[in-house]
Formats: sequence, structure tokens, C-alpha cells
Amino acid sequence: MMERIGFSAGTNDGGRRLDRILRKFLPALPLSSLHRMIRRGLIRLNGGTAKPEALLEVGDKIEIPMFLCEAESGSPWVETTAQGADSIKTMILAETEDLLILNKPAGVLVHGSHNSLEAKAQRHLGPRMPPSLSFVPGPLHRLDRNTSGVIVFSKSIIGAKSFTESMQAGKIRKTYLAILQGRMEGNYEWEDYVLRDEKSRKSTATPFHQDLSVKALPRTDRLGQKALTSVHTILSNQAHSFVALRIKTGRTHQIRSQAAARGYPLAGDFKYGALRQQGNSSDKRVNYFLHAWRLEIQGVPMEIKAPIPKNYLQIIKKIFALDEKEVYSLLRQSKI
Repeated sequence: MMERIGFSAGTNDGGRRLDRILRKFLPALPLSSLHRMIRRGLIRLNGGTAKPEALLEVGDKIEIPMFLCEAESGSPWVETTAQGADSIKTMILAETEDLLILNKPAGVLVHGSHNSLEAKAQRHLGPRMPPSLSFVPGPLHRLDRNTSGVIVFSKSIIGAKSFTESMQAGKIRKTYLAILQGRMEGNYEWEDYVLRDEKSRKSTATPFHQDLSVKALPRTDRLGQKALTSVHTILSNQAHSFVALRIKTGRTHQIRSQAAARGYPLAGDFKYGALRQQGNSSDKRVNYFLHAWRLEIQGVPMEIKAPIPKNYLQIIKKIFALDEKEVYSLLRQSKI
């Protein structure tokens, strides 16, 4: 007799197709093989055969052959330990039933490694999550490795869907803080096409023609995707500008490429044309200041702010001679 392991559908599995749940649970198994096993009854639903498109209800029992589970070493549902979970506690800005909101440090990958923020979030949430065959907590938007600040993770299917729908409806506003090279004054609306070159891992921003509206310019593969950013100058001197940027789209390296296209690259962002300090011409390290400071969800309502990292405050003090209290006072007065 074939030995099987039984799993129960959790709250994040209800209403989802059997084959799609199993696809998540057994990612290495080809879809054709998966469908064949379901139809032949090797994979059972509530003790019997089922169709791949069957919709699950909470509490339904799925039985999977033992040999499939043993072979699936890469499955995200392999038991994890709490090791490393404590390291994320100091990053938590807020937590709801459906969302975990963190303050990401610069230099940390969001996903892609055992030490990524995603892996740490899963280890932290794992013991407290309801059982699920198909759902794993994950980031709901992007932050580059060298960008710090607010990032949101899902804790449920409901949270993921709600956040994504709010983003698509323009109900989520994200404001960044940055130090740009060069003197900038006033407020601006940056409207560009941003084209991504995956080979060089660099984006190029092409400003809209001033005599044409945004809607009048079609998207093309040659120009890229539309990118819209509102810029508010908080403080500037002859060499640098401290600015707040509210992004209305989410293109890869949007702020970095748009700032560079106007001659104001992020200070220290050598990849996008920032000047090197004298004597450091061979320094290729990325050392720019870009901080996802505030995230607002309209309609909830919710406003989350990530404190400015201490090393960024030291940079501001060195460039503009402002201490921490003065920086936050300026942000309040700016009414960004």
C-alpha cells in the first residue's frame, strides 16, 4: 500500500483550485505529471479522487504520496526553525492581522538568499501563521538592496490582495528621502519613460516632451514605461540637495534614473553618474542615501514612517550642519 501524508486546507487555501495549491506545494513536479497523479487518484482529496480544477474549502484533506514530499527539498513549506527570527524584531514598524511592515536596512536583500528579509520574515511569522498549503508570506512591493525604509509583507491572501488592489487603484503613496548631487530649489513633477537594460542592470529615463501631455505619448519598447515622481526640495546648498520624492509609479531604479537624467544624481550613486570624491576614483562601492520614509494607505487609513537611519543623519549633519531634531523639524514644516 502506498504511504501518503495528509494535509488540511487552511484559511489561505479556501476557494483556490486543487492543482494551483499543489503547484505551490510541489514546485518541482511538472504540471502534466501533477494532473495525471490527481486524475489517477495518487493524490487524493477528502479520501477520494478529484479533478485538478476542484475548489478547496477550509478543512479539506489532501493526501500526497510520501515519495513526492521527500523529493521536494526545495519546497518553502519545509519545516523551519526560529533561528534568526529575533533579528527581524527590531525592524518591525507595524503589524496587523494581514500585514507585517518592516524598516529595511540598506544593504539587505529583500529576497533571494537565506539571509534575505523575506527569509527572515518567514522564520519570524512561521510559528504564528495558520496552516496553509499554498500561501507563504512575501514582500508586496520592491526596495533595492541599497535602499532603506518601509517595506510591506503579506501575512495572508486577503492582505496580499487588498494591498495589491490599493496599489493598482493609486491609494498607496510612497515618499522617499534622498540627497542629490547639485543645488536644487523648488518643487517639480518628473515625467519620464524609463527603459530597463537587464544586461547592464541599469535604467535610462527619457523626459516627456514638454509640448505633449502624458496621455499623448504611447508606451513603446524603445522608450520604456511611464514613470511619474513628485519632488519637493527640503534643503539645499551649493553642492547638494536634501529632497523628498513621492513616486506615482514603481519602475526599477525609477528615482535613481530620473534624478540622473536631470543632472542631479544621488550623491554617491556612481552607477548613475555621481562625481567621485578626489582620491576615490577607483571606489566602486554603492554609497548613496535613498530612504523609503513614509507609506500611506488611503481609505484604511494608515500612515507608517521609518526613522531615518543614524548613518544618514550623520551624512545630513556633515553636509548641511543639521542635527537630528532639526532634520525632523524641517520635515514637519515641509508638509510633504
